[in-house]
Amino acid sequence: MSFIEISNDFNIYVFHTEKKYLKKTPSMDSPYTPKIPRIVYLYKLNFNNNIIDKIDSLYISTFQDEFKEIIWIDNFLSDLIN
Repeated sequence: MSFIEISNDFNIYVFHTEKKYLKKTPSMDSPYTPKIPRIVYLYKLNFNNNIIDKIDSLYISTFQDEFKEIIWIDNFLSDLIN
């Protein structure tokens, strides 16, 4: 199925970190690793209307904030389920 077809039946959400907030790590399992500080964005995609809505964002300024990111994502997903 295409993204357009999927968006007919499902809500599509994306957590996104811009490339400028990533550092190259080709020797690791992941080719990019998030930097600190960074901003993580949450978008809702609607391909039927070609709309990408920015729902929320989170600023990560310290290593401890990375735990806040995990909680932020988990809370969002939990709210969707409930």
